[in-house]
Amino acid sequence: MAIKMTHENVHQPLQEARRLLDSIGWAFILPQILATLGLLFTAAGVGEGISYLTQTYLAVDSRFIAVAVYAIGMALLTHGDG
Repeated sequence: MAIKMTHENVHQPLQEARRLLDSIGWAFILPQILATLGLLFTAAGVGEGISYLTQTYLAVDSRFIAVAVYAIGMALLTHGDG
């Protein structure tokens, strides 16, 4: 119905969708990749291991220490070669 109203080519919506995905790039699939990674970490028990290490070896009674540990952990987990 929209094609009849706009008098566009039948393939125009597909071309525009491809153009949009090309301009968005990798950010389009990033949420799905992060969700999958979260499921893998959960299945592997990574969170429990990190929780045990944090409670055993670090004094997380201080908010500053807790935030510092979080920031360092995120920096280590997200460090890339690029």
